[in-house]
Amino acid sequence: LDWRHPAAHACYWTSLGTRRSEEWTQNKDRVDFINANRAIIHSLQHLAHNGKINFRPKVNGIGILGKETINHSPDTRMIPAYDKAWEDVMAKIEAGEFGETHKTDTYANGHENFLQSAVYLYYFEGREDLARQYYDRVKEIYGNRAASVAAQEGHYNLSIRDFAIVRFEDDLGFQNQAAINFWIRFAWKQGLAQRSRGVMSRYLDAAKQSYDNFLEERQTVARGETDVQGRQDLPPFEDLVLEQFMLMVFENDYSLVQKSQIWQMAAPLLAGISDQRPLLFEAYARMRPIVSQQIQIEQWPVEVTSAFRAPKGFDEWYAQNVNQQNAPLPLRPNQP
Repeated sequence: LDWRHPAAHACYWTSLGTRRSEEWTQNKDRVDFINANRAIIHSLQHLAHNGKINFRPKVNGIGILGKETINHSPDTRMIPAYDKAWEDVMAKIEAGEFGETHKTDTYANGHENFLQSAVYLYYFEGREDLARQYYDRVKEIYGNRAASVAAQEGHYNLSIRDFAIVRFEDDLGFQNQAAINFWIRFAWKQGLAQRSRGVMSRYLDAAKQSYDNFLEERQTVARGETDVQGRQDLPPFEDLVLEQFMLMVFENDYSLVQKSQIWQMAAPLLAGISDQRPLLFEAYARMRPIVSQQIQIEQWPVEVTSAFRAPKGFDEWYAQNVNQQNAPLPLRPNQP
């Protein structure tokens, strides 16, 4: 456990208090052990979703760029811990250790939801073998359960990729442009946190599927059907990707080193998003002046620019498409 996280303390002290109460309480009907144990399970669930803490201490002398920051990311180590806690509580309920008869179905909804979350947490972390294990498990336990919304809506018939995307969007609670931006933003953030281009790619793939589904379901103006009232105008997917990338570049919470890591991992993905637009060149043209400014402010040696090397063919493209047109690219993207 990371003791900097409040859920770690919730888990520890609730566990200790519950254990002592189970040992010392004579009239167990007067103590609500169900809710006490539920607090342990909820804290482990919280840690699984955002239990990793990345802390950047304050750096003096560089103004707002040096402010301290705290970022959270999923900690999938807590998924087996949740499983163990749940199994222990089920065993105690079935053995009647809580003094009165409780139905194990008390935890069924929460358990099903967590198993579903475990699928997408492992899937987007790039551990598809474990994601598949949990997908098979949740289908086996709850696939025929009458009260299961996922079973009723046919979610357990989806491929593991589609199921992971659907479940994550369900947890978000909405599907619109903000959700698509969230997917893209998460691609850059989680890719950096886990130092994995594969993680970036999975989230970008999910963003593209959400985008395509949104166009299909909402029939937006971007699809060319301008005769229908009340339809949202959704920008091209390439614009959304570029905007979210630039927001990361402008983000003061990320150091120059972190931004160089984002660039090195993201560049091949940006190059492959569109056959029609040189998105990699567009991103670099917008990023370069921002990075140069940060290098000057933080007084990095000039050699650090090698971490942001221009893509092959960029200079020729820039000369033809920016310099000759005398139309400089905007430095700051629109706010989402």
